[in-house]
Amino acid sequence: MDFYPYGMWDSWAMYNAKAKDYALSYIMGIHPVLIKDFWDAPSYPAGFPVQSAFIAVNVGYWHISIPVIISFIYYLLIVGGIISVLMHLLAYFI
Repeated sequence: MDFYPYGMWDSWAMYNAKAKDYALSYIMGIHPVLIKDFWDAPSYPAGFPVQSAFIAVNVGYWHISIPVIISFIYYLLIVGGIISVLMHLLAYFI
């Protein structure tokens, strides 16, 4: 099984590139534009890139580990949610 810590092509080309563009634009004092026509897929949702840019702006610089950390937090939240639901179901049936 291959391991891609920074995501495969889809996330690398779309989400991480948008996040870096948003963050660096804001940090350099340029008003970030959420949709740019010259991107490969301008219709991709901007939720994850905006969250990554928010962290980068608050830290003060862009680093490639920011999307990795956010993805890991999402993973923990999903696993925690599944465990919580299973525990509630188990308590209901016992």
